[in-house]
Amino acid sequence: MDGIRWVAGEWRSRGYCLSFARGIDSRELAVRLGADPGEPPAEMTEAQALGMLDYESCYTVARFGELGGWSFAVESGAGSNALLESDRISSGGVELVHFNPQPDHPPSLFSYAKDGHSVCFFPFLSERVENGGSQPDLLVPAMKEFGVLDGEGRRVPWGDGQSQSAAEAMACTFAAIEAHFGLSLPRDAVVDGRLPTSVTVRDEPRFW
Repeated sequence: MDGIRWVAGEWRSRGYCLSFARGIDSRELAVRLGADPGEPPAEMTEAQALGMLDYESCYTVARFGELGGWSFAVESGAGSNALLESDRISSGGVELVHFNPQPDHPPSLFSYAKDGHSVCFFPFLSERVENGGSQPDLLVPAMKEFGVLDGEGRRVPWGDGQSQSAAEAMACTFAAIEAHFGLSLPRDAVVDGRLPTSVTVRDEPRFW
């Protein structure tokens, strides 16, 4: 399997909002993110999905699938409902892992919710450790193992000639999250292939 570490080098440039869910299939994940449950998805390439977008509107286009026991959704467009509605999306015993690049409003964000409750969230590449949620230190062991944090739990310096570059720090963070949750995203299918695709609505119903 591909894992998710490959995403680190392309994440913000592609503008992906990534959601992984365990406990529901990929179609249900798309519906919880805002897809019309009565509209059958069409299979599309990344280029076709991006071609559907109107950046002045309140919808995104989600391509989705399943791998390694997790459903996944790759959203492009106006942003994902998962950023602010993780409690609703993870209701009913579902686990939800979400990555939001926020290219226009850094920092990028990671969040993990389970059964309707926020468990852990933090900003990427923040100078301070600013974890939140009911278990803010959930990923600290994995972060130490992959060199994101030192043995005392302090963030390893990065950038401007420090021991890590920003790119290395981002890749190590993705690797730690991948290892903890067992996540994988199929690069060939996401970047070059065709995946089931639906419009996901944020603020008002708009369907193709």
